[in-house]
Amino acid sequence: MNLKHQVIAFAVGSLFAGAVFAQGATSKVAVGNINQTQTAIGAQQTMDLGNAKGAGAKTDVTLKNVTQSQSGAMANQKMAIGNATGQGAQSKVVAGNVKQTQAGAGAQQKMEIGNATGQGASANVKAGNITQTQAGIAANQQMGIGNATGQGSKSQVTVGNVKQSQTAAGATQKMNVGNASN
Repeated sequence: MNLKHQVIAFAVGSLFAGAVFAQGATSKVAVGNINQTQTAIGAQQTMDLGNAKGAGAKTDVTLKNVTQSQSGAMANQKMAIGNATGQGAQSKVVAGNVKQTQAGAGAQQKMEIGNATGQGASANVKAGNITQTQAGIAANQQMGIGNATGQGSKSQVTVGNVKQSQTAAGATQKMNVGNASN
């Protein structure tokens, strides 16, 4: 009798720095030179830097040289920096040299920087050298920078050198920068 065994490794990687979840939560973070890397089939990777949730949530994040990379089929990675969620939420982010890369068939990646969600939300983002790249058949990537969503929301965004690229058949990508919507 001939038996074959197949081993699939699942990995989960998370980095949480200054993530705050409470009413009136305030997150103030200044960071530099962060690198998160993962290689595995079906891997899950999350990076949360300076996010805040709850009514009156505020973020004040300054960062540079942040990299998140992942390779492996059916992998999923998310990078969230300085996002604020809740009624009256305010995000303030200054970011430079932020990179997110991924390779693998069916992979998903999402980058969110300085988005604000909730009634009266406001986003204030200054960003430069932001890059998101992906390679893999049927892969999906999304990028959102300084978007404000909610009744009476406002967005003020200054960006320079933002790049999103993707290579593969059946892949999808979406970029939203500085949008305000009810």
